[in-house]
Amino acid sequence: MTEPGTISQGPQVRTFLYAHVIWSVSGRRPLLKRTLRKVLCAHLVKMGEEAGISVLAADGHDDHMHVLLRLHAVQHLMGVVRQLQSGSTDWLRGTRMVPDDFAWDEGFMAYSVSPSAVKQVEEYLAHQEQYHQAKGLDQELEVFEKAGTTAPKK
Repeated sequence: MTEPGTISQGPQVRTFLYAHVIWSVSGRRPLLKRTLRKVLCAHLVKMGEEAGISVLAADGHDDHMHVLLRLHAVQHLMGVVRQLQSGSTDWLRGTRMVPDDFAWDEGFMAYSVSPSAVKQVEEYLAHQEQYHQAKGLDQELEVFEKAGTTAPKK
């Protein structure tokens, strides 16, 4: 018998792998207006639940999305992102709220997130609308690349 607070020798696996992922609309077209984006975020969370993907938070702006994920031991980042992109593309096209040729860019950016910074990233995602009143996606990504952090400072 294992003492409380210790990890057993059995097959139990606990992961604390978090990723902040950013992807954009193909051509950076500003198709994700606020109302659509809010519904899309809820859809990403629901789609994630149904597929065993932990989407902790999602938001973005007119031309891109931010998603905070908790990866399980058997999941790999690219597969999870592709599944979310593919499912959301099908859903968005099906709603007829975007053009029939809607697509996400093939690339994406991902940043590891410390478990202690998850709340900070959730807060950052929740304020995307305000953040992008002053800065565009290129400026945002530049800050990420320079800082190498999970969220740029406001």
